Parts: sequence; C-alpha cells; structure tokens
Amino acid sequence: METATAERVRIFEYLDYREWLRSAYQARKKVNVHFSYRYIAGKISMDSGTLTRILGGQRNLDGEAALGLARVFNLTDHERDYFQALVLFCQAKNSTEKNLFLEKVLRLRGSKVKTLDEHQYEFFRKWYYAAVREMLNFYPYDGNPNKLAKMLRPAITPQEAKDAVKLLMDNGMVEMKADGGSFQLTEKLISSGESIRSVFVHNLQSSMSELGAKALFEVDAAERDYSGLTLSISPKGFQDLKDMIKVFRRDVLERVRKDKDVTGVYQMNFQFFPISRQHGNGAA
Repeated sequence: METATAERVRIFEYLDYREWLRSAYQARKKVNVHFSYRYIAGKISMDSGTLTRILGGQRNLDGEAALGLARVFNLTDHERDYFQALVLFCQAKNSTEKNLFLEKVLRLRGSKVKTLDEHQYEFFRKWYYAAVREMLNFYPYDGNPNKLAKMLRPAITPQEAKDAVKLLMDNGMVEMKADGGSFQLTEKLISSGESIRSVFVHNLQSSMSELGAKALFEVDAAERDYSGLTLSISPKGFQDLKDMIKVFRRDVLERVRKDKDVTGVYQMNFQFFPISRQHGNGAA
C-alpha cells in the first residue's frame, strides 16, 4: 500500500500501547495519506469508530484485535509479544494483575532499551531505598554496608544496603560531598510515566503499611504516634479532607527541611479509605 518506507517507531520505547499505536499510525500516515483508521479497522474486522474509542481509552483491545494490529504494523515476533504484554498491562483490572504483566513487559523489554526511567522505577520496588536515602542525609556512611544495614528497622542485609547506595548514586539522588567522606541529598525527584510508576508506588505504599503494622507491636509507644478517626462524610467532605491532607504533607516537608539536628529516619503514612459502601445519590 505504501509508496515510501515509513519511519519505524520503536515499540520498546513505549509503556502504553495506545501511545505507540498513535505514533506508529502517524508515521505511516506521513508516507501514505490513504493509511487511515478505516483501513486499519477493515484489516482487523472492526469498525473505525470502535478503533477510535480504543485509541482514546474509552474501550479495551481484545487479544484477536491485538494480533491483527501487530500484523498491520509488521511487528516481529518479539515486538508482537511485547505489544500483547503492553495491552494486558494497560488493561489490567487490579494491582496484582498489573504487577504480573509489568514484570513480563520489563522482561520482554530487556536490553532493547536502556533509559534512566528504568533505574528510577527500581527505586519504588523496595521500601528501604527511600529509607537509605534519608539515612545518608545525616549518617556518616564510610562505605561499610554492614553498619548501614543494621541502622535500619528492620535491618536489611549488607548487600541490600550496598545495592541501595549504588542505585541512589546512579539515579543522582545522592552525591558525595566535596570532602569525599560523606554523602548529601540532591533535589532530584523521581518522575516517570504514570501507568508504570503507579504500580511501583502502590507496592511501596503497601510495604510501608506493613512496616507500620509491625511497628505498632515492635516499637515502644514513646517512639511512635498512632491514631485514627472513623467518620461519616459526604463526597464533598471527603474531597475537602483530601485537600487538607495534601496541604499538611507540604507543611510537614517544609518543617523537615528546616530541621538541622537530624538523628533518625521516620515513616509517616497517610491512610484515608472507605469502610462502607455509598448510600444515596444514586448509589445502592
């Protein structure tokens, strides 16, 4: 159908199959004005309106159509497998499924692309990466991972401590001070694609919640603060309180930045979730 060769859009650079489809479509369209949604839809036995809704996120893509699109865009076997895994990841219904398919996506991605984002994603995999980063803000780490590992509660292994420091340095989240004998934090923040980032953030939050549950029994009351409120509230009231929590988080960070006599690392969890179903306003 094409009279010229379209620029090949590397699928391994993408973590959202819809974004890749839109980019690949535009690349083909540049070399052939007749390449259209209607043409693609006809090739995969689908109407163009449905295809438009899939690309817009209003509908999901089924397995048969995914294979058809792989053929339309002349994907190799490896690229096709990656595309199918992306579809499953992007359309997963819960965190368990997202984790499962994300691991497959990253495995298939392999050495096809190496970006800083992949190292950034790793930061969210383990709870102690964030803890080690904060430790290095005040703890005089001398390169001995054994002592650093034992400073955390619960303690981690020396190898985990060593890997954490390397990850933080590779990401530019910590750096050596001019004297070469200690570290300092940088202002660099983790920022990456929302779909993949959300999976690791959820995993991190889950790990931190588990630590919080253990600390209730293992940490002396004088070293912790636990409280809770059970509230009946309207949707607007819920949103108002979420906004208040957001402001409070900013206030906490500002207060911590001014603290010059740091001696330890603490975890502050915010949990605000429903323990009933909604009643009224059209709800059951």
